[in-house]
Amino acid sequence: PDAGVSRRLKRLRRLAGFRLGERKVVRVLDTYLDTQDRLLLAAGVACRVRRQDDGQVWLTLKEMGAAKGAVHRREELEFLLPADESGSRGMFAARGWPEGPVRTRVLQVVGRKRLIRLATIRQRRTIRPIAQDGHTVALLSLDDVQVRAGGAVERFAEVEVELTGRGANGGLNRLASCLERDWGLRPETRSKLERAVAFVDARPKTVASRKGLGIDPAASMAEAARRILGKQLHRMVAHERGARDGRDIEELHDMRV
Repeated sequence: PDAGVSRRLKRLRRLAGFRLGERKVVRVLDTYLDTQDRLLLAAGVACRVRRQDDGQVWLTLKEMGAAKGAVHRREELEFLLPADESGSRGMFAARGWPEGPVRTRVLQVVGRKRLIRLATIRQRRTIRPIAQDGHTVALLSLDDVQVRAGGAVERFAEVEVELTGRGANGGLNRLASCLERDWGLRPETRSKLERAVAFVDARPKTVASRKGLGIDPAASMAEAARRILGKQLHRMVAHERGARDGRDIEELHDMRV
């Protein structure tokens, strides 16, 4: 809900009865790939190339959706890209990836179509192990997220808890309940990619003039309506957090306007 909560969680020693280990801060650059007509999203999967500050580049394919409240259950497949395939040229050519289930699944969906950059997300992640009886049962990640689109930037903070092989569903539900009840966090049913795509889609596709919305005179009525509604929706959602918080009545007023 605010930066103060994030700072306190980063310093916390225990959470929901679990012990929190030492902090590790990592910076990652996530590039999400899809075809121009978003065939992968339509198939319910997300394809991500993650560059870490240790130089490693991971390619991940994950299912979308399957969220119940704050809990997301999804299959994820990933592999480490060889150094000669981790450049931008190799990244966009799925047929050149190493053989394996990620390459096979992507090619089943996109065929011969080339991949493009769908969204770029930068994250500063503060990662802490969650321990019980001397074993790490989950990883707590406090993420400062930055999405860029068309020269604009959206920033938000998120908490993610991911079970390890020793973790159990009961512990995960306990952690989720504690974060919501005691810390005022709200369940996020969307993935970071879904939030980024919504932000990208809300941005004008052309440079708007000072007196208008930059709508092409040859555009259809439907395209003109999408442009106007998209701009208004983006302006409205920008006030959502303040309206939900309720401390500044002007946020709710501006959201209604």
